[in-house]
Order: sequence, then structure tokens, then C-alpha cells
Amino acid sequence: FYKEHLLLDMSLADLIIVVLVRTITNNFSRLQDGYLFTNCLAVLANLAPSLLSLHAHSAQRLLVLLGFLYK
Repeated sequence: FYKEHLLLDMSLADLIIVVLVRTITNNFSRLQDGYLFTNCLAVLANLAPSLLSLHAHSAQRLLVLLGFLYK
């Protein structure tokens, strides 16, 4: 996935968000492990209060995940 977009000027929190969202979508479509899904969402929830000025790619991935979960 690192070849899809240039990951320049991304913070560690942005990279964690991108990896977690990718893990959640992969788990939801293929593995369907409830424990992994719950833990990844818990990490995102714990990380949420400290997120400021997200990179455009990580913000877009979060919105795509919210749209995916909304359906």
C-alpha cells in the first residue's frame, strides 16, 4: 500500500491511522475476526482526542472507513 500514495510529511499518528484503517477494511472483507476489529477500533478511539492537523491521505482513509461502516 505504500506504493499507492507518496507518504511524505506524514506523522507517526497518520501512519498508524492508515495502517489501522487498512487492517480494519481487510479484516471486515476477508478475515471477519471480531476481536481484531474491536481492538483496532478501540485503538482509533483512544488515538482520536490527540489527533491534530491530519495528513490528507489519512483523513480521506478515515472518511472512507466511516462510509464503509455506515453501510
